[in-house]
Amino acid sequence: QCVQQERAVLELQEEKRRLEELCAELRGEVEHAQAQLERENGALQREIHRREEETEGLKRTHEQLKARITAVEHKAELSAGRAAELERQLEMVGRERQESSSQRHWEWREHHRQAAEELGELR
Repeated sequence: QCVQQERAVLELQEEKRRLEELCAELRGEVEHAQAQLERENGALQREIHRREEETEGLKRTHEQLKARITAVEHKAELSAGRAAELERQLEMVGRERQESSSQRHWEWREHHRQAAEELGELR
């Protein structure tokens, strides 16, 4: 009976040793998995940070482009207004030249008529 108890104690000790080895092995695997998760988490955090910075850069670029578009649209409006003003001035100058030319033509005809009359009187 003593031998049986001793054998049972040895078997329990062996079982305890195997369980301790298994626990140690499992702890190692858990630590390895945790380390892997921490590395992956760190990589994901860096990627998130990089994309946030990229998004901020794109937002800044978008705002700059909007401001440039607004400035170009404003310049275009000013240019269109200036072009319309120049066109009006050109039309006015054209009318003035036409009127001046008509006036000179009329004066020339009048001068020519008078000269013809004077020539007629001299004959």
